[in-house]
Amino acid sequence: MNKVTIHIGLHKTASSYLQQAIFSRYCNTSLIEYNPSEILHILIPIMEFECTQSDWINRAKKWFKDWSNTNSGRRLFLSSESFSQLLYVQNYSEQVQILENIFGKVEIILFLRNQQDWLLSVYKETLKSGDYQSYSDFLGFSREKNKFISQARFNQNSLLTINPNKANWLYLSEILRNSFGDENVHIFFFENFKLDMNKELEKLGQILDCNIPNIKRKKIINVGISNGSINLLMYLGNLKSFFKVNKGYLHKKYKFQKKIYGYNEGIDFYLANRNKTFNSNKIYREIIRFLNMFSVYKFLRFIDRFATEKFINKAIDKNIDAINSLIKESHKKDNIALFNKLKVKPIKKYT
Repeated sequence: MNKVTIHIGLHKTASSYLQQAIFSRYCNTSLIEYNPSEILHILIPIMEFECTQSDWINRAKKWFKDWSNTNSGRRLFLSSESFSQLLYVQNYSEQVQILENIFGKVEIILFLRNQQDWLLSVYKETLKSGDYQSYSDFLGFSREKNKFISQARFNQNSLLTINPNKANWLYLSEILRNSFGDENVHIFFFENFKLDMNKELEKLGQILDCNIPNIKRKKIINVGISNGSINLLMYLGNLKSFFKVNKGYLHKKYKFQKKIYGYNEGIDFYLANRNKTFNSNKIYREIIRFLNMFSVYKFLRFIDRFATEKFINKAIDKNIDAINSLIKESHKKDNIALFNKLKVKPIKKYT
């Protein structure tokens, strides 16, 4: 019987590091197949670009059935942050239903991070795609009402948003446990990973039945920019908004990728043109990689090397204290309940 283990992120919880430095090196063996490209070519459009029509789902199920029939006794190990949510809709229940429909009962690996740090890190990630807006606007924070106002996925300026109230890790853990069973849901905390990486890697190795050696040094994969540089980006964002050219993830990637995947034509069209699609994606990635060499974001990262401490630690948003206080109070009760359910000592940042 085959085992299936799926690492679903979350985003901004060391996923890129784990995928590039750990999983691909130590968890891709004769007994473990890690992220086979054939299924990822189908799953990523489903999970990240809403290609959830029945022909896409059925093709993924067929691939898994064929793989299971020819890989008796092997473990299928998949890892992608997009498995947990449509960026950054936090539609956890819908994503879990898709995974369960395709793969049945599986093991889940989930990394969590305290909501204050996680939301801020997610915000900084959106700046890379050109979604230049304040942290308050990204969260839908109303200073007058001292609350987060629910927004559409893309706001009136076509920029990404997120609902901080949906960053409920207790709710997410219950969805996973109800679908896959308590014993099949393995929850890690980003804070513990930072504190003692090798201890957490040892736990991962035990779950996956693979030997992960002690790692001497962790290379930072996704390097962000300082608070001061973010403030500079806001000036650029205001300028781009004035001239109505403030285009981010929606126009730069989301619509383009849906067209590439043949969203309206179906998976047969996509697979029939996959070589062309692959080449288009490759050309697109190379163009973006080249442009990023000269991007504003890259330039600001360079500036940060020589910036003063005052510049680096400048307030990221005028409402930051009120925002952090509201985030913490909104999730404190459920965070404590989560740690109690897991029967582990609460991490201070969560409570």
